Amino acid sequence: MYILKGLYTIKKDGKYGFLSSKPDKIFVEPQFEDFKWFSFEKVELISIKKNGKWGCIDTIGNIAIEPQFDDIGETSEGLVQFKKDDKWGFINKTGEIVIEPQFEIANSFKEGFAIVKKNGKYGIIKHPILFSNQ
Repeated sequence: MYILKGLYTIKKDGKYGFLSSKPDKIFVEPQFEDFKWFSFEKVELISIKKNGKWGCIDTIGNIAIEPQFDDIGETSEGLVQFKKDDKWGFINKTGEIVIEPQFEIANSFKEGFAIVKKNGKYGIIKHPILFSNQ
């Protein structure tokens, strides 16, 4: 069992769900094959795996991004890394593609920049929303 900001994970019949410590009741029934969260300070979305695909729920249990991706990464600066057909891209918190999947590697954004690898070469990209007016 893991805990984060008053949320506990529960596992039943090989599936994960979430339990709230306030009030002490299940708020997401066990239905996910796997889950991951990355930041213990500012979790906005919890990545979940259902039917072999990754998506996200918010911290009250609502589906924020339908499970549809091969993998999903960290939520950072309003964007989420996602993997589709062996390439990484970025979506916003509602699942809208902001940067098309094109990278072999894509790190999360930190202070407006992300390190990526494309065609075997590393580079740095600017956050498309933070720098949209420049």
